[in-house]
Amino acid sequence: MKNLKMFAIAVMAFAVMAMGVHATTGDYQGATCSSSCHAVINGTHQYTTFAAALKDAQDGDTITLLAADTVSAALTGIQGESAVNPIKKNITVNVNKFKLDLATYPLYVGENGSLTITGTKDGEVTSQATADAILVADGGSLTIKGALKVNNTARDLVNVNDGKVTVSDGATLSAVASTGKIVEIGADGATVSLNAKVGTKTSRFSGKVVDTSAVVDETATITFEGGEYYTSARIVDVAAANEDAVVTINNGTYDVTGAFAFSIANGSLVVKGGVITSDDAAINVEGGDVLVSAGTLKCTGNHAVINTQGSGEGSLEITGGQFTLTKASQYSPLYFGNGELTYAISGGDFAAGKKDVPAVFVTDTLLTGLDENGLADHFKGMLTGGKYLYSIIGGTADGEYSSAVVTKYVVGEGLEVRTEGDYKVIGTGTPADEPGTTEPGDTTIPPVPQT
Repeated sequence: MKNLKMFAIAVMAFAVMAMGVHATTGDYQGATCSSSCHAVINGTHQYTTFAAALKDAQDGDTITLLAADTVSAALTGIQGESAVNPIKKNITVNVNKFKLDLATYPLYVGENGSLTITGTKDGEVTSQATADAILVADGGSLTIKGALKVNNTARDLVNVNDGKVTVSDGATLSAVASTGKIVEIGADGATVSLNAKVGTKTSRFSGKVVDTSAVVDETATITFEGGEYYTSARIVDVAAANEDAVVTINNGTYDVTGAFAFSIANGSLVVKGGVITSDDAAINVEGGDVLVSAGTLKCTGNHAVINTQGSGEGSLEITGGQFTLTKASQYSPLYFGNGELTYAISGGDFAAGKKDVPAVFVTDTLLTGLDENGLADHFKGMLTGGKYLYSIIGGTADGEYSSAVVTKYVVGEGLEVRTEGDYKVIGTGTPADEPGTTEPGDTTIPPVPQT
């Protein structure tokens, strides 16, 4: 009999472990629901509301919705916390196929807390918070994954400080159209990784996808791993104060009307893939460092694909990618205006819209490699001076729509152009209406001023 009792106790202990029930007595004291329950923890402990389940949730737990639920009071992330009620443990919320309405009560992920929100394509998390639907504090982490929808109909969706936000699997994100932001980065910086759906071609999102305006003298790392973004405002606007902001585009579709797709005045922007389309410039550079190594960049309006203006310091380097305009555009794919940027172009396919429009156009500016006398001696790729065009070393230019051809240049009157290493010495030239003198075998092409 004694052995039978010990066997029974062992079986009960194994069953408890198999169900994932915590050994600590009273951990799930709110799990009193037996019918019409709205949430369950680890498939075992059932609750009448999501809020009650969140209050009891332990580190590593998963809360799954069993029915649609609306929050009616401030959420308590951990039992016994203060009024702010941050989530300080690792918790997963699976909304399943249901709607979780946070009403006006935000979710707050505290220091060292980790919140994962997931669900099916029919699942939805909605908020009417007048500030942020989800706040991620210093050291906190938020992950949104799956095909579910997450939105705030009142204002901003997520505010992150020195924490981390990851969106994967193409979750649909939205905020109020007039002023809302998908992700707002606080003053302490953040790490943001996005693979999401924002807006549609017929119903564009009019707020910013990522707002870095509050970031000053701190690193903000923003990576677009993929997704679809249809907006009537800039995807990301890196202001002059954001000197350490880093934006990387690895993949994705970016379709913007009425604004630059990406604008950078400081920090850095790296384009490694994706398709960026705008009826204004796909990228506007006023300062900072920009590197494009792959991807497709298009302008569907009467503008350049990459536009540089302003007085900010920085660099623009192009090693690959496709840069195209519509046939109606009077602009060059690359339009370099006044500024203190340095340029290095060693690859890429450039197609102007109209015939005899050059692939690259440069206004009055002193570029790196041109000294005060207009002498150039260390360009890598593009050579230019004054208002006259030089083409690209490496890459190609569309023969049908552009008069710019690889290794062919126009030199401003009186300017001498030299190159080093594997690059050819070009010689001197004059404007097209006064045929210039070149080294034997060199070719000049007509400059096309743009206003």
